[in-house]
Amino acid sequence: MTLDISKFRFEFKYYVNKFENRNFIDYVKSNSKLFKIYPSRIVNSIYYDTHDLKFVSENLSGASFRKKLRLRWYNNNLNNANAEIKIKKNKMNAKVKVKIKSLSTINTIKYINDLNKNNYFKRMIYKYLPNETLHPKIRVTYHRDYYYFKGLIITFDKNISFTRINGEKNLKKINDYIMEIKFSSEKLDIYNQLKSDLPFRISRNSKYVTGMSLLGFCRYY
Repeated sequence: MTLDISKFRFEFKYYVNKFENRNFIDYVKSNSKLFKIYPSRIVNSIYYDTHDLKFVSENLSGASFRKKLRLRWYNNNLNNANAEIKIKKNKMNAKVKVKIKSLSTINTIKYINDLNKNNYFKRMIYKYLPNETLHPKIRVTYHRDYYYFKGLIITFDKNISFTRINGEKNLKKINDYIMEIKFSSEKLDIYNQLKSDLPFRISRNSKYVTGMSLLGFCRYY
């Protein structure tokens, strides 16, 4: 098994309502050093949690060290998905991920069952979440644009939707946008310069927790 373990980095999120979206577009157009780096993609994630929603509880309580598990793929390419454990330590984040190939594309329940049988997936869980019994909870889907600014990666998410794993017809959406700025500790000064010019305020936001709340698993959103 080959695990891809990223370095810890900062990830700051900004909640952008539909009226402020125009401000972001204008800001991109006016900043010649901020430019698009990748084609836009549809991001799909299935999030896992314990029966008593440990990952949700840790997020809401603001635990300084926490983890969460998701299966992620882009556009309709489920044959090249990643199982990812995201690790948060104070204000910094890292990811452990492993390629998961040849999942079924027939329906959600089928590829969840396929994943649970995958040896790479089971080994990663055993190593990083050894004492947890985890179940798939929700699917989160959105459209993502990618920008670059002096070593900072800026993503802008829209058309964000949430569905229960055991009931795909139970669909919830939000009309707002999420902007994230991701960078290593060496780029903190550049981020602070950029932050002073941004027309938005930083916010504490988790798409997973938002979706769990909208779908009735917890109270937050």
